[in-house]
Amino acid sequence: MKQAQKGKYRYELFNSIGQQIIKGEWLHEGGSKVFSILPPDKLPQGIYKLSIAGTSFKRTVLSVVVRE
Repeated sequence: MKQAQKGKYRYELFNSIGQQIIKGEWLHEGGSKVFSILPPDKLPQGIYKLSIAGTSFKRTVLSVVVRE
C-alpha cells in the first residue's frame, strides 16, 4: 500500500467462478507498507481477483495470476 491512510482494511480473494478463497483484514498505521496475503493451501494455476477496501479507501479489485 502506498501512502494509505490509517485505518482498518479488508481483503478477499476470489477464484475465476466467483468463489471466495480467503478473506482477512489488517489495521494499517498509515503511510506506505507491504502486506503479504498467504492462502492456507497452494492455489491452482489460474486468474484470481483480489478485492481490497478500507475505512477511507475505495474498493479496488486487482487481477492476480498464479502460475505453477
